[in-house]
Amino acid sequence: MKKYLILFLLILPVFLSAQKTETFEYEKFKEMNGLTRTSDATQDKSKVRLTPSAPNRRGALYFSKRKMIVSDSFDLNFCFRIYKNGGKKDGGEGLALLIHNNEAFNKNGGKGEGLGYSGIPNSIAVEFDVLDTEDMGGPHVSIQSNGVYPNSHDKAASLASMPLPGNIKDGKTHTARIHYVNPMMTIYLDDVELLSAPLDITKILNLDSGGAWVGVTAATGKSHSIHELSCMSMAAQEREVPYITDVGRNIKKTKKIIVHSKEIKIRVWDINIEDGDIISVNLNGKWVLDHFQLTNAGSVFEFTLENQRSYLVLHAHNLGEIPPNTAGISITDKYGKQETVLRSNMYESDALLIEYHKDSKKGDISRYWEEGEKPDDD
Repeated sequence: MKKYLILFLLILPVFLSAQKTETFEYEKFKEMNGLTRTSDATQDKSKVRLTPSAPNRRGALYFSKRKMIVSDSFDLNFCFRIYKNGGKKDGGEGLALLIHNNEAFNKNGGKGEGLGYSGIPNSIAVEFDVLDTEDMGGPHVSIQSNGVYPNSHDKAASLASMPLPGNIKDGKTHTARIHYVNPMMTIYLDDVELLSAPLDITKILNLDSGGAWVGVTAATGKSHSIHELSCMSMAAQEREVPYITDVGRNIKKTKKIIVHSKEIKIRVWDINIEDGDIISVNLNGKWVLDHFQLTNAGSVFEFTLENQRSYLVLHAHNLGEIPPNTAGISITDKYGKQETVLRSNMYESDALLIEYHKDSKKGDISRYWEEGEKPDDD
């Protein structure tokens, strides 16, 4: 019977429990609280002009109140108008949604064909370029990124692209929508799907706990137009801890450990008296330990982190002689070892968030305590 139970556990899917949701919405820009304009961007009553119709200008509008979740799923909309066209090719150059994770969130990118984002590192841009270019061959929408390195408008940095179906510098108000559910990004213009491409933002950018700055940029060159925004909104959701459906237990995310290398060693052991605790350990939906009896020596295994966030769930099969089922967990990265304790029972499974921060140089451990719960271990 035990053999069949183990097989049943191994093939069960892992679903999502609760979700954290973040939103902002600006139907008009009469109220600018939470927003920051950069460079040539100006407020005009209830609208924001990212650029005037003049050569070699650039501007951006960022939601600056906080970084938004971009790691799992989001839906972002902005209304824009491109008009008063002039210059060499009668209007240009275009505008872009920009997602980036830099401390100087309001840094300006390149002018002209750089659309206000080119040169900004650790960024992804969805550009609506209204001009014919040597690289792309004509007006187009494109997803541009060089990962953590400075972004570029060049074709070499395009992850996916599609010609624009019509003229968007016609003075009419258009609505762009970027819909993302990891690992797929879909781009709409005026409710018409233009482009859908596989894309895992967590593997392209170095994020801050799944978050990044979000804004819209624009630029002019020898060709120039007014690039104007009249609305901007975003709803984002962060996926939470996976849970095991066969037993219907709650997941209690109580602790977090920050690591600074993707290659880590994990040790699981009985931190108290060996009392017959039997556990399984689920890491990112995979059973890395199955029906393992905890001992003081424990078990050590190596793991390579594929995402910025990984979840280790302690699943108890019994309570041992001294309830609850308690396990010591140590995580070793290139900077050293960190330890914590997880406790699970037959109704609730404790979980540890392992978070990868590439640029940091020092480990850190912190805990998430549920409201009303008092920590009782160090």
